[in-house]
Order: sequence, then structure tokens, then C-alpha cells
Amino acid sequence: ENPFTKKLILKAHRSIGIAQFTNFTVEIGPKFAEIDQIVELIEYVNDLDLEIFPESETEFQGKSDILSEIIIASFLNKVQVLFHQGMVKSYNIQKENIPALRGKLLLSQQLQNDFRGKLQFACEYDELEYNNLENQIILYCLKLCSNITRNPSHKQQINQLLQPISDLIDDKQITKDDFNKINYNQMNHHYKKIHDDCKFIIDSIKISDFFEEGSEKFTNSFFVNMDNIFEKFVFMLFDESYPNRCEQKTSSEGFRSEINKKETRDIEPDILINDDDEKLQLILDTKYKDDTISRDDRYQLSMYAAIKQKNDVYAILPETTSSKIEDWKVKNMNITIHVRYINIDEALKVINSPEIEDRSKSIRNFLEDTILFEKLSN
Repeated sequence: ENPFTKKLILKAHRSIGIAQFTNFTVEIGPKFAEIDQIVELIEYVNDLDLEIFPESETEFQGKSDILSEIIIASFLNKVQVLFHQGMVKSYNIQKENIPALRGKLLLSQQLQNDFRGKLQFACEYDELEYNNLENQIILYCLKLCSNITRNPSHKQQINQLLQPISDLIDDKQITKDDFNKINYNQMNHHYKKIHDDCKFIIDSIKISDFFEEGSEKFTNSFFVNMDNIFEKFVFMLFDESYPNRCEQKTSSEGFRSEINKKETRDIEPDILINDDDEKLQLILDTKYKDDTISRDDRYQLSMYAAIKQKNDVYAILPETTSSKIEDWKVKNMNITIHVRYINIDEALKVINSPEIEDRSKSIRNFLEDTILFEKLSN
């Protein structure tokens, strides 16, 4: 709230989406492309299936609804496929008094039963059931989608999916930490993609409603962090063009104060490109922002180059009408910061063109022509 005018100040930062507050709705669209193109970009990054959601069946309140409804549609389709394949069961330990002996007899509890004249066995046994973390994540995300969607057919589909599982699975609050507790194996590997969708949906919601008392009241909202989407989009373009040579940032660990333990800045670039002998060739860092990089960005990029002992580092931005290719020389360090741009619309045309026979080669030609990576052409 502005202390002088008493009016609300809303900052979008680098997210797009929609939030339905008590008194009004806020829609934030993309800066560098039309919403339809952003949907295609997210389809490529998150392996969505747009064909299952024809536009003629869509009921939108606003353009930003397109994003959330298509992501929800893709998620619901994967849940249906999962139910047909079969949900995974896990053994859970049960302890109870039962008429017949089963599993292991609990001696101390059994002595109490005998003393009280209770004609039951105190048993501990393993029960194979659906109530496990894999399925608790699915249940939680289905209920989130029910709150987010404004499409009647989606609400109906969610209710149909919830009906057979609600009594079998505990309704648990899921956090991002829960995803790290799952080890994927032959039994549950088919959950990996659908859990990726769940994580994406959970990351995109929960903005507090400042018109309601109490911090636990949230709006029906869906926002996508375009920093993360753009970084993954650029990485996938290079990874498809130069297989087995790309590394994506795996940790966000930065400087940390020993006093308050507060993390301040990443010191790992977004993307590293190696040669065939796994020797580092290029350092790339994506910036989803307007025009060019800031002074802080230049400090950050020069640090990446110094740490990796390279003379060149590349900042990759979305192309706009005012984009200008430029190089920054870092004094006394023999480091050059190259500012380069990707035209999202042109990149999507290359990715989705049915006329292209060798997509990987076409993407590589596009990257080398657009971002001038002559070093990778050999």
C-alpha cells in the first residue's frame, strides 16, 4: 500500500497468471510474446499435451485463464491414464486387536487383553494399501485444481477422479519438500511426470488475500515464474541440439551469512556447455527481462567466468523490438560478457514445424545464427 495515496501497489516481477482476490481480479500477461505462444513454450518445457484440450471446448473468463486451464487439463489427463495403468500400493504397518492371529503378536498388548478378558489378538502386520505419499500428492493436487479451475467440465472431471480415492488416501498438506522424499523405481516410475506437473502447479499458487483476516486465507490464483520457464526453455534448446554436452544448474546455493544463515546470491550459472571430452566450453546465464542486463548482472556474470576460469560468458534474454546485441569487456580480467537474444516466436516455429525432418539440427542452426555461437559449430 502506498503510504501517501493509500492505494494498493501490485508488482508482477517476472510471473504471469491470474489472482482472484475478494474485491477484484488481477491478470498479468507475458512481456515478450502472446499468451498463446507462452502456452506453447510451457508445453515444450513441461511436456503438456495441447491436443487433449481443443479450444472449442474452452470456457475462459480472461486470457490468463488459458494458461492455468491447459496445465490443469494436461494434469487431469495424466491422472486418468495413471488410474488406468494402476495406482501404486505400499505396505503400511497396522497395529490393532483382531479376532484371528495375523502377522506378529504384540506380547505386552496381548497380556493386557488377557488381563481384561478381551478375546482378541494384539497384532502388528503389513497392509498393502493406496495410502502412500505418491498418491497423497495426487489427491492434494486434484483438490488444488478444483479450487483454481473456472471450467465446469474440469470441475466435473476432478469430482469423478476424486470420488473413488478420497476414502482410500489421507488428505495431507503437501509441500515441495515432500517430493524429495520419493525414490522412483520400477514400481512407481510412471508417477514421475505427473509429479512434475503437481510440483509445477503447487509452485504456481497460493497468494495471500490481504482483504481477509488471518495469514492462512489464500486467493484462487495461478502464477507461473517465467524466470524458471525461460531458463528451462533455453536449456532444452541447447540440450536437444548438443546432446550429452549440456549441464543445468542443480543447486541454488549462494553466499550464506554465518550470523543469520541468510542466502544472498547464486554463484552457479544456469547452463554449462561442454565439448565431447566433457571440457567446459561455454557459460550461459538466462535473464527473463527487458532490453539488456544491469550492472549487478554484469558483476554476477563476470564472477561466473572468473570461478570457471573462462574468458567468455553469455547472457541470454528474450528478444524484443529494442533488443541490441552487445559485448561488455571486464577491465583487468580479460573477460567478455556477451549479451544475446532469443526470439521466442521464431524458436517455437522451429520446434513445432511439421516440415522439418531433423529438428535437432534445425534448432542448432537457429541457435548458432541467432546467438552467434561459432565455437559450437565444429
